[in-house]
Amino acid sequence: MVGLVVRVSFTQERIAALRAELDGLEEQLVKQLAEVRAERDGLP
Repeated sequence: MVGLVVRVSFTQERIAALRAELDGLEEQLVKQLAEVRAERDGLP
């Protein structure tokens, strides 16, 4: 039973790390999208 608890805990930690990584990537994409839109809007 202890092995299962450790495995579940590790999985939850891994999920939390992946969520944090995805949040960071999302922020980068939002900034890039804003830059692309601003550049596009500046075109004739």
